Amino acid sequence: MRPLAAAVALAAALVAPAAAFAANAAPVIVGPAGDVAYAEGATPVAVAPALTLDDAENDTISGASVAITAGFSAGHDQLEFADTAQIAGAYDASTGVLTLTGAATEAQYQAALRSVRYANGSDVPSTAQRTVSFQATDAGAPAATSNVATRTVSVTAVNDAPRLDTTDAALAYIEGTGAVAVDPGLTLDDPEDHAISGGRVVIAENFNGSEDELAFVAQDGITGTYDTSTGVLTLTGTATEAQYQAALRSVTYLNGSDNPSTAERTLSFTMTDAGSPAPATSTPASRIVTVADAPTGDADQSTAPPVPPGPLPPGEVPSTTEPAIDGTLSGDPFARAIARSAKSTRGGRLRLGANVVPGVLKVVGTAKGMPALRATRQVRAGRLRIKLTPSAAAKRQLRRHGRLRIRLRVTFTPTGGTAATVTRTVTLKLSRATRAGRPSTDRRASDPGASSPARSRSAP
Repeated sequence: MRPLAAAVALAAALVAPAAAFAANAAPVIVGPAGDVAYAEGATPVAVAPALTLDDAENDTISGASVAITAGFSAGHDQLEFADTAQIAGAYDASTGVLTLTGAATEAQYQAALRSVRYANGSDVPSTAQRTVSFQATDAGAPAATSNVATRTVSVTAVNDAPRLDTTDAALAYIEGTGAVAVDPGLTLDDPEDHAISGGRVVIAENFNGSEDELAFVAQDGITGTYDTSTGVLTLTGTATEAQYQAALRSVTYLNGSDNPSTAERTLSFTMTDAGSPAPATSTPASRIVTVADAPTGDADQSTAPPVPPGPLPPGEVPSTTEPAIDGTLSGDPFARAIARSAKSTRGGRLRLGANVVPGVLKVVGTAKGMPALRATRQVRAGRLRIKLTPSAAAKRQLRRHGRLRIRLRVTFTPTGGTAATVTRTVTLKLSRATRAGRPSTDRRASDPGASSPARSRSAP
């Protein structure tokens, strides 16, 4: 070989390794076209399930990164990755960067990048578009980093339904106790603080139309109607969640029967907000109401220990005169007449008397939240005369204070007619002699046989 040719060949041999060393090509990432959609509250969505990763020399890939590079919402945006045998991931919620590490083939890293998912943990997410960027680095000599491939995530906010939370323990309702608040501890929350447009309280299980009644206190522009045939209380009117929470806490249950069904009632609450793009209705929240018969006054009297007379409440003056009756009368004229006639005897019993037609009379009395008396009578046409003895608990209060205010519910059902109910407040009083233990001028009050309610009498 000529000297010149030999020199050229030697130079070429020396340059070839350097050229080969400088030719390590970087990996190439190609992301799928178009945006990926994510709706608030949805399951995490794969950002780039059709992404491709290629390394011209089939070099091992040493790592990669996936980052939210535009529209990032710290603390809400999430990038999720499940570690594999070769690749581990770590997500920084403060920067929106997911870092993948571990030596693996380009196919393994392609699968890893395709599996990255986006989620948002906010109830009120930002709807700004997120740009998610992908990049990978190979283990060639020297290491080469790929291009940046991007995919846009479009986030749609959803109107979240209001949330109701009721008390776990059942409400124990005793016959004759009057209207009782169903759940004073109920809470209502709307995640976006939307106004509430209305709702319903339903006796969803074991509703008894002849016994059960729901009511509430109208307030802050909130009105309500109760359907006695379905057991549904419907509330309407736009108000804040705090105002509706107060309205729901005022809902009461009443059982007007003196022989109520003791089946457990399930009351269901639902509320609807005024949010956009469409109103949302809460998941029903329930409260159980148990109903129990009240102990009869006669049974109580046979077992209750005597209570010695006590001092009158401040300002009270003992009296043997028949008390005044307050309240507004409405409904059937016979029920009104019977309620109007309610008076106290000197011995602290309740006396009723009125001209009536044949029918059924029910009287239920409550005092200080406790059953005070109750009776059911089949009556004939003519003059009704009846005396009722208070329960033992009521009688103890009566002996202690000398008087006791009783809220009466008088229901009269004429034979073949419709029941009507009238409520009145009556004050029972004991004479000084009776409180001191001396015989009362009320013959039946001192009669040992008075442990059972007096029977009704009607003039022929």
